[in-house]
Amino acid sequence: MKKGYMIDFTTNTVTITKGFAQKASTVGSDEFNTLMKLRELGLNIVNAAPKTKSRRRNGALTYSMMRLHMSHLADSEAYLDEFDAVREESKSHSNPYNYVRRWFENRFPNYNSIPHFDENLKIVNIPVNYDNDALSA
Repeated sequence: MKKGYMIDFTTNTVTITKGFAQKASTVGSDEFNTLMKLRELGLNIVNAAPKTKSRRRNGALTYSMMRLHMSHLADSEAYLDEFDAVREESKSHSNPYNYVRRWFENRFPNYNSIPHFDENLKIVNIPVNYDNDALSA
């Protein structure tokens, strides 16, 4: 809707944007005159629904969530040191977050699955190609 409104003759309605409605509230403006002509044609005026912004994708995985997951793993200090190194290295990339997220997803492929615990109740990181039968042994 580059001009601020869209006419739908099948439903006999005109959908207007919030900006167009604000400009049309000034008597004598071009938007006001356009809106009056559309009403004279018998069209119903409808406000457009605001667009929703998608803030996070990929399950809203944040750095703090990554850090929290790693802190519950066996050998968490080593993973957290590796995470800090990857975050520092990611600054040289065009999209640092995507770089870190891809590293995290490759390093911890079972992040979203039910965890396996060791004798100290620390989460065990299971590689992708790990044989599940070895867990039951």
